[in-house]
Order: sequence, then structure tokens, then C-alpha cells
Amino acid sequence: MNTPRRYPSAVSYALFIPMLFSFGIALFAGIYTGEYVPVGIVLASILVLVLPMLLNTAYTIDGEVLKIRSGLIKFKDVGIATITRIEKTQSLLSAPAASLTDRIEIFYNRFDSIVISPKNRSAFIADILSINPAVAVSQLVN
Repeated sequence: MNTPRRYPSAVSYALFIPMLFSFGIALFAGIYTGEYVPVGIVLASILVLVLPMLLNTAYTIDGEVLKIRSGLIKFKDVGIATITRIEKTQSLLSAPAASLTDRIEIFYNRFDSIVISPKNRSAFIADILSINPAVAVSQLVN
């Protein structure tokens, strides 16, 4: 029986800069207006929603299934046998990926694809290929 292998998402710290800037402005506005409690509630709510997505996004290979999780949400399960190709992408579309630059797109089934960003991309791809050697991998990926 194979042990599931977990690959955390690469994290682009550039995602934190706009968030910190927004928090700074909101905090300054709260201090300036004296509205500490409403601003604190809004900021805490945003943190509770956003931080788990940034810090707990991961991809697990369990047997012949790729399980994709983003934060507290089970995003998608993809049968590794259905994966046809893997390519590097610069797509900024919403995706279960905590990085803006280290993204790959996995094509599966006939018309489906998903963008992810495993931190250890080469080990992740090697793991996929060990299960489905027919997957075409773009040279730009490794």
C-alpha cells in the first residue's frame, strides 16, 4: 500500500504585500476615525478566510488520485490516469495555487485543466510520471 505524498503549494510572498498594504490603510483609518472595533472585526474576518488558503493549499497523491485542497476546502480530485499533459503557465486566473509565478497547468480528461503550484515541482511531476508515464511534460516545466 502506497503512502500518500503531500506537496504544499509554493507561496508567492508578493500576494502578502497588497494584503498588508490594505490592512495598513484599514488600520490607519480605524485609528484615525476611532472605529477600532468594526475595523478589527473586518480585518480578523478577512484573515480567517484568506490565510488558510495561502498557507494550507496542498496537492496530495494518494494511490492513483491527485487530491487538490485549498485552505479548508476540498477543491478537486483528479484521476492521474486521466492526466494527458503538464505545462508551465503564467495564467493569473483564480486557482488553488498560492503562487503567482511558479504555476503549472494540468490537463486531464478531454477538455479539463487546473492550475496549481507545487513547491517541489520536479518531485511532484516525477511522482505523476511514475504512475502515468504517458503524461506529456513541457520542457519549460522542469
